[in-house]
Amino acid sequence: EGVGVVEKVGAGVTQFKQGQRVVGAGWGVGTWAHYITVSAEKTVAVPENLSDETAAQWFVNPVTVMGLVDAAAVPQGGYLLQGAAGSTLGKMLIQYAKTKGIKTINIVRRQEQVQELKDLGGDEVINSSEEDVEERVQAITGGKGAHSALDPIGGTFTQVLLKGLRPGGTVLLYGALGGREVTLPVFDVLPFCRFVGGFILPFWLGQKSQEDKRAVFRETLKLLGEGTLTPQAGEVFPLEKAHEAIAAHSTAGRSAKVFLKSE
Repeated sequence: EGVGVVEKVGAGVTQFKQGQRVVGAGWGVGTWAHYITVSAEKTVAVPENLSDETAAQWFVNPVTVMGLVDAAAVPQGGYLLQGAAGSTLGKMLIQYAKTKGIKTINIVRRQEQVQELKDLGGDEVINSSEEDVEERVQAITGGKGAHSALDPIGGTFTQVLLKGLRPGGTVLLYGALGGREVTLPVFDVLPFCRFVGGFILPFWLGQKSQEDKRAVFRETLKLLGEGTLTPQAGEVFPLEKAHEAIAAHSTAGRSAKVFLKSE
């Protein structure tokens, strides 16, 4: 994903003009370049109140946050449990859930993240390195369990989330930071009729009409412009130093996005 300035429009394109800032809605690979050719159907105009750094990361994480909250279907006042809550996506999910009246239980592994996420609006934060997640979730929810859970990790972590769910609750997998397999004890699933499902952004968007997609995109840009969603911006590298940007991106504990800029 990225933000760019229109250099030239094709025949019949009237919604964009030369010099206008635009972002992609699924441009795919190839944005690490000085110039690219893209479809007008997959391009969205950037509001004036968005910085280049915010606009450049408007799509993957913010729209995924909206999709995850929609798919989790947590009612107002209900609890949504999430892993890797200290990530850029996890932080924006806390912010977006607030606008929907959904309470979040956020799992992190470092103590310094606890207060940071509380300050951001997280209702509850659990440090899994020092606390028993299942016990804390049951205490927080009065023994009822969370309505749904979001899992970017997989592996053995999925069962940690599963144990924190209400009967009939669902864990939505949307990443594989813990590996390509998921390990689940059968009797954490069967007696409670709990479910494990998957979420991927292209599939969620693919179920929507073009009009509905555009509505999601407008809402996303509006929330970013208002500051309701605040993605973190990291270091900016010239395109010619892409190898240095990759090294910065790979730094342990990094939460802000790294950028490449074409001059």
